[in-house]
Amino acid sequence: MTSHASSRAVRDRHTRAYSDSAFEELAGFCRAIRCKDSVYVSATSAYRDGRVHGDGCASTQARIALSTITEALEELGAVIQDVVRYRIYIRAECDATKVARQLGDVFRNIRPAASLVTVAAFPHPEVLLEIEVDAELNPDRNERIFNETLPNT
Repeated sequence: MTSHASSRAVRDRHTRAYSDSAFEELAGFCRAIRCKDSVYVSATSAYRDGRVHGDGCASTQARIALSTITEALEELGAVIQDVVRYRIYIRAECDATKVARQLGDVFRNIRPAASLVTVAAFPHPEVLLEIEVDAELNPDRNERIFNETLPNT
């Protein structure tokens, strides 16, 4: 997540990526975690640099969240093509089609499993959606990239 404050911690067999969200520290989680050949990205909104971006537009917020997710995947040696499942939580059912178009632009040729769930609210009132992804790395393509990016310890 090169455009934000981030750090990587290697503990045991897991590698974690962090973003600039203070909520990660407060709630005790990371933006993404790699376990062997799997990467799990936490629910991600359009929250960056201490504020929610996207000006109340669910489609724009989806694009921003997907950008953050892509950065987290890449930091852990994966790419968006490795995604095997995504889950999207939206606040307003009327945004479903707009958001689905945004997701289709990214995932149409990948075709992961997916869920779309309408929720009552998010902790920050300006957040309209959150997206989670799970990825399974293609070892032939990704292992070399991941090993090159690990810190020397």
